[in-house]
Amino acid sequence: MTNQESNEALKELIESKLEAITQKMDMIYEQTKKTNGRVTKLEDQVNMIQKDELTHTINCPIITRVQKLEDDKTSWSGVKNFNLKLITYTGAIVAIIWTVIKIITNAS
Repeated sequence: MTNQESNEALKELIESKLEAITQKMDMIYEQTKKTNGRVTKLEDQVNMIQKDELTHTINCPIITRVQKLEDDKTSWSGVKNFNLKLITYTGAIVAIIWTVIKIITNAS
């Protein structure tokens, strides 16, 4: 094998390797285009869902009622109302028990 023949064989080997690499790069490029297209569609769907959620939050009539209930529950007036109810119910129960005890002791 002469030097010329060995150079030709080496050149053909390099060209075949480059062709294989080019084919793989083309496949990767095509797959990347498909993936990017799917990602773009998913991003569009996410944006649409976020927009719908924001629109619902802004336009929902129940949101203001829920917010008022949450504010009342956690505000100082809510705590005072809870304590007042607790004291009232406790007083009523104690009064009923006291009355029952009086009736029992007077009946004996």
